[in-house]
Amino acid sequence: MNVLDKWFGYRRKEPAGKRRLELDCVVARRWSPDWTSELLTLFNIFGLLVQEEPAQRELL
Repeated sequence: MNVLDKWFGYRRKEPAGKRRLELDCVVARRWSPDWTSELLTLFNIFGLLVQEEPAQRELL
């Protein structure tokens, strides 16, 4: 799964994904400052995972 595509998909003006419930139609119409924090956290996690690739390779 491409985590960034999925994360952005749900936060677009016209969000990705199926609409099954009425609540699915409730979407933000502007970028939330909280999303900036979430995105930076995601990037930090990706960076940490990349740092651990050599150790992960040894385990596998």
